Amino acid sequence: MRFGFVRTDEIADNIGATPTLQFFPNRMNGSVAVTGLSTIGANQLNPFDLLQRKYTVADDLYFNKGAHALRFGVEAQRVESDTYAPFQWGGAWVFNSVTAFLQNTPTTLNAPLPGQDSALPRFREWDFVGYVHDEWQARPNVTLNMGLRYAPTTNATVEPGQQS
Repeated sequence: MRFGFVRTDEIADNIGATPTLQFFPNRMNGSVAVTGLSTIGANQLNPFDLLQRKYTVADDLYFNKGAHALRFGVEAQRVESDTYAPFQWGGAWVFNSVTAFLQNTPTTLNAPLPGQDSALPRFREWDFVGYVHDEWQARPNVTLNMGLRYAPTTNATVEPGQQS
């Protein structure tokens, strides 16, 4: 029987502040994009923190009978994903021309509304695997490998109390 635990954590953030690019209080810098010019401001995919924990239990059974080498196995894995990713948190102004920029007439502003900028869902799911494998020595110079694998995954659910 095998047991396993894996923890990964990917983190990115924008550091520093430019007051003229802080479109919302207590948030990171936003960005301004003008068609035909380079975008200025912060990376709107940041900040993020993708924390994942995987708990695994598995077992395999090997059995040899005559010309057959049989293997059977099962695995269950609990996956817990805590995802903090407030997309375009600082705000992203888009202007379709330099003239529109100079006239202060943006095409769009992409940003979460104040009070709706908390993005921390905690997803939970189970992954299961079952398999059977037969390696059959049909002749001294012919070996056949046959197997069947079934690997269902539950739909991810949001941890209780996280539904909006």
